[in-house]
Formats: sequence, C-alpha cells, structure tokens
Amino acid sequence: MIETTDDFKIVVSKVRFQQLIDDAGQFFMLASDTYKNNAQQLVISNNALKAINNTNITDCPRDDLERLDNLRLDSAFDEIVKKWINISQHMMPIILERKLGIVI
Repeated sequence: MIETTDDFKIVVSKVRFQQLIDDAGQFFMLASDTYKNNAQQLVISNNALKAINNTNITDCPRDDLERLDNLRLDSAFDEIVKKWINISQHMMPIILERKLGIVI
C-alpha cells in the first residue's frame, strides 16, 4: 500500500530535465529527481569590468593613474567577494546535500 500525505501541493505537473527553476531567488536546474545544478551567475558592474580589463582612465595625470587603478581593482575585488558570498549562501545547502548527504 502506498502511503500518502497532504503536506504539499503540485504546482507544475511536469518539469523537464535541466529546466531553469527560480525558487525564491535561488536559481538552479534539475539534474535528476534528486539533484539540482547551480544556475547562479556572477554579474558585476561595468566599472568592475573596466578595472579588471585594465581600461585606463586617460584624462588623469600619470602620477595618479597607478593609484586610481589600484583603487578601482580594490573596489572590483570587494564587489566580486560580496556577490560571491551572497551566491555561496544560497548554494551551500545544495553542496552539503549533494556531497555529504546533509539536508538543511
């Protein structure tokens, strides 16, 4: 005999393999009936991209250019770390469940 419960509601009758799912801002794709794959993206600002790509500010005196480049790189690094921490907080439960079998 199959045991049933009324603790859940079926919202979508069929979900395709590798379909993108948004669960309260946490994006993932279904890898199987058990596992999820990360679908998060690290999106950074144009200023951070320019700093990383070493797009120089040309209307500055040469003496200030190196200092400004370092400030821009520090700012880009801070932005990336903050966003990575945010993504990691959402992904840690998935990683723990998949690798260690721990469900949070």
